[in-house]
Amino acid sequence: MLKRPAEKKQNSSAIKNKIIPMLGAYHEYFLSVIHLLLKHDSEETIEKRKIVERVFRKLPDWFYDIRFDIAIHVGRRYFIIKLDQLGEVLFSIHHLARSSFEDDFLEKMTAPILGCANKVSLFFAALITVLERKELKEGVDDFSEEIEQLEKNFHEILLSKNEFLDTSKDYVYFAEFICELKELRAILLKLAEALRTGS
Repeated sequence: MLKRPAEKKQNSSAIKNKIIPMLGAYHEYFLSVIHLLLKHDSEETIEKRKIVERVFRKLPDWFYDIRFDIAIHVGRRYFIIKLDQLGEVLFSIHHLARSSFEDDFLEKMTAPILGCANKVSLFFAALITVLERKELKEGVDDFSEEIEQLEKNFHEILLSKNEFLDTSKDYVYFAEFICELKELRAILLKLAEALRTGS
């Protein structure tokens, strides 16, 4: 059932003023999830997730209704839908990162994980910079190479242990973790494209 149309039309500036804190909260949440994955420390991640939830609770009704308001530019509706999807991916990554991966496995995977996390962090920062109407000082990498390296290292570990058929939770969860990173990349690229085309 569709929600009621927004009672008040909101301009582009009002929308961006709500989106920027969301992206900032997502960014910090993602970094805390990586910390959880590598250090098994959940305290910071729990707090960052609470911040994300608080940001959502503060959103006005019109923000949720905007996707059904035909008076709002279709690009802006698309952008907000993708923001919702981004949140779902981050929650999924959080769930997967809570698995107790073996220390020797994480040691071999740490470098590509951090390399990928750094590029994701730069991408979030770039989106926020554009929304703030500031000039980007340099281009932003789509971190596809970092994901490929992460996947390559993972496969090499499985081959070395002859565990491609291993159905243990840890290996299944890490494979899912990589899949979610790919989905995260796809959504971030779509958000960037929406901004580039003047959403």
